[in-house]
Amino acid sequence: MPKLLLSLLLGFAISTPSFASHIMGGVINVSVDSTGTATFELHVYRDVRGIPFGFTQVDLDVSSATTAFQASVPVSLVSTDTISDTPRVMERLIFSGSTSLPPAVDYTVSYVTPCCLSISILNMSNLGIGSTITTKFSYTSPNANNTVVYLNDPVGKFPKDSLWTYDFMPYDVDGDSIHWSLGATGYIQGYTFPPSNPGGTLSIDPHTGVLSWNPSQTGVYVVGIFAEEWDNSTGTLQSETYHELQLIVVDDTSQLMIAPPNNVTTTPSGPTADFLAGTTNTLEVGLTSSFTNANLSLQASGEPFLLPNSNASFSVQKFKKQDSLVGTFTWNPDASLKGAGPYRVNFRFRDGSFTYDYTVTVNINGVISLNEDLSSSFTLYPNPSKGNFHLQPGIALQGEKIEIQVFNLNGSQLHAQSFDCTSSELEVNLDLPEGVYLITLQSNQYVQCSKLIIE
Repeated sequence: MPKLLLSLLLGFAISTPSFASHIMGGVINVSVDSTGTATFELHVYRDVRGIPFGFTQVDLDVSSATTAFQASVPVSLVSTDTISDTPRVMERLIFSGSTSLPPAVDYTVSYVTPCCLSISILNMSNLGIGSTITTKFSYTSPNANNTVVYLNDPVGKFPKDSLWTYDFMPYDVDGDSIHWSLGATGYIQGYTFPPSNPGGTLSIDPHTGVLSWNPSQTGVYVVGIFAEEWDNSTGTLQSETYHELQLIVVDDTSQLMIAPPNNVTTTPSGPTADFLAGTTNTLEVGLTSSFTNANLSLQASGEPFLLPNSNASFSVQKFKKQDSLVGTFTWNPDASLKGAGPYRVNFRFRDGSFTYDYTVTVNINGVISLNEDLSSSFTLYPNPSKGNFHLQPGIALQGEKIEIQVFNLNGSQLHAQSFDCTSSELEVNLDLPEGVYLITLQSNQYVQCSKLIIE
């Protein structure tokens, strides 16, 4: 998976009129409370190479065919930032405002940017026009409604000839079901799907919202994403959000190496981890790059962090002997969460130029006692070591057949060794170069993962 040099990106400098603000898309989020007060949050994305957007207040058009309601709602600029992994490409402006709505059924809120989509976009016609951002939603008194929001920042760049994934990490506070699709009929004139390599067509998972693509041609493209929110109890459509994004495809010349969690199961719906309620569970991921000046970072997001009184956490360690990061997601779900979920946890890998998302579905399967919890773990020492170290399995592992596996940060298995755990201490000898590794210990009932440093 490749890395972008700034000079490559500059080669796609967009030749637009001097007044252009270089719109890269956007989205409108809506929240309606039980009194009918609707709060609108408009996100506008723009290329920082254009002149500033120049507006601190814009108007949204809100209408309902049910009651012939129509209003112009002002929204004010509340924040401006740049997307961290593409600091020279994408700026985000967030506007917010509210109004009172009559208890109609269906509403549409829209905003047309004054200017301009890039004239370099290859998969649309009528270039140089603005972008239309629209969300449809329902409100019937006294039922509150919240459209889907996105926990992850948008991504503006994809590498050519690499299968890449981007996870919006959708979240709906109402707990409704979400269905995803791609398209732009009525929004992007002359829209066609961007070119892809065989087996890597631009697509989105209809259930999770994970966008994947293996682009076959460099250039600038635009894509429309629809997120439909369906009420689980009535089966009725609650909202449809149209999210527009501009994507720049560039050549990539270096390697972003990712070590996904090893204690997950691959299923047709993606990687899955089984957590136990009432005990501490961990997932460890790793990141390194062959590009010595890579600006590496690791983040985690998802519902476990948003639950009331949640103790979910994510920590990152950097190791100087090797330009690498190890991230640890830790969660001790409350016993009341047994059978709840599933919950999605996204790990976002960045190298200062590209972003890659890896998402794990977490199931909460059962409850064990505190004593059993403590006895199922293992201790590894010394760490760091020269490659010779000792493992002390917990009491719950005594008498079990266990397997030890060692992986590098590229996800390759370097060592596997089985033990009949009849001793309170096991000795492992590895002949591996200096660096950071991931080690897992697995029995019939438990999987534990930890980092191993060899120096």
